[in-house]
Amino acid sequence: MPIISAISSQISSDAPASRLYTELLLAIFCLNSDMYLPLEEDVYAIDTLRYTSQVCSAWRSIALESPALWAQVLNLNRLQHLPKNWVDIIIERTKGSPLFVKATGVSTLREGAPFFRLFVTEHWERICHLDVVTNLFNPPQPLGDEPSKWCSLFSRPSSLRYLKFWTSIPAGDVFPLLTSSLFPDLEEVDLADHPHTVTGGTALLPEDVFALPPSTFLVLRRIKLQLYWPHSANKIMCLLQTIVLKTTCELHLRLLSPDDLSAIRPDFPNVLRRYLQYARPVASRENLCASITIEPNSMHIIIKLAHGRELFRFSLECEDPEFSLQIPPAFISALGNLQSNELKRLSLALHPQIGLPSLATEIIEKCSIAFPCIEDLDMDGDTISQFSSLQRRTNSLLFYNLKIIVVRMCDADQLAAFIESRQAKGGSVPEELVLIEPKLMAMVDLLRSLSGLKVRISDPERRITLPI
Repeated sequence: MPIISAISSQISSDAPASRLYTELLLAIFCLNSDMYLPLEEDVYAIDTLRYTSQVCSAWRSIALESPALWAQVLNLNRLQHLPKNWVDIIIERTKGSPLFVKATGVSTLREGAPFFRLFVTEHWERICHLDVVTNLFNPPQPLGDEPSKWCSLFSRPSSLRYLKFWTSIPAGDVFPLLTSSLFPDLEEVDLADHPHTVTGGTALLPEDVFALPPSTFLVLRRIKLQLYWPHSANKIMCLLQTIVLKTTCELHLRLLSPDDLSAIRPDFPNVLRRYLQYARPVASRENLCASITIEPNSMHIIIKLAHGRELFRFSLECEDPEFSLQIPPAFISALGNLQSNELKRLSLALHPQIGLPSLATEIIEKCSIAFPCIEDLDMDGDTISQFSSLQRRTNSLLFYNLKIIVVRMCDADQLAAFIESRQAKGGSVPEELVLIEPKLMAMVDLLRSLSGLKVRISDPERRITLPI
């Protein structure tokens, strides 16, 4: 502070720094006062803005006349260490602007728990963006009545547009409180359970959720959930079916479980069908890409636009040995609901439990029906073998529009079998072959024998592709 003060005292109002356009200065102030920059925990945005306002009288005037700047740097990790009168001054400088509030970390949050909740409570009606990521309620920290007080807060009317709330309070306790009557402006909600969850005082059963009046959200466009089974999963599965959405809504759902999945609800596929279908109106305007991965204890699907924006993400990771018998069949039955002719690129990595190869071939077959216009197919060696096996048993050509085949960790025999299986059903050799991490020398003779095939090598992300 003394150095900043010394410098600012030497800068007059007609110095070059003071003669920049106000719009340009505001843009610079905004860029430098971003509490989501990587250096935030080293140099807080609120401090940067304070220092900026002390450079010269002209800069100070601009900063003080820009309440939105002060409203977007409310990092509670920093504010809790400032004197109360300083915090009051900062809030006063925000005037009536919507507030952006952030609280992240572990040790700091445990010390400042009452401060955080009290600050949010005091300014609840003005907060439009709330970002809380913490192990605040994780044992052995004494819990007291903090969880119930937070849940009571979520039962009050709000102007929130964005909510990220990752704590030990179950997402299944928080999500039912976010009704459209209380949160009419909510655009994005991001909730996550913690392995050591504690009740927030709203321990509804799944049946209770179905009994709630359905909420109609006019602008909700993204739901991101990370849930631990069985704490919240079944309850939120019910809620995802009952809420009414007026626009397309992106679902990013990750389910984790160290236990068995014996309590999985039979209506689980309904959620997947519904939110897969929400991708269709957007997909009609741009090419879609999809990625499907199945491992012995996990499965993932991503539907995204060509430029990278995700429309749907579903992940499930579980140690249950019966995993492959329960979830993948339910998921496979939901896949066909997308039925997208716009989906041009597909990535498959299918490695189910030993003894269940039919899961892989069934997914390939369903994808071929649901996404008939695939031009770019990305597979690893094991998946290519499953593909070839299915193609030999099938009368029709799978992915008849295929132009580019991308192979990863694939040997020459697997690639040859794939091409032969397609040719046997009347298919031509793809126009282009892209090798990722190739066993190149083992494939040279095979590739040379395929006339007209363009062969390229690429990095795993396909950012750089070179001909060979």
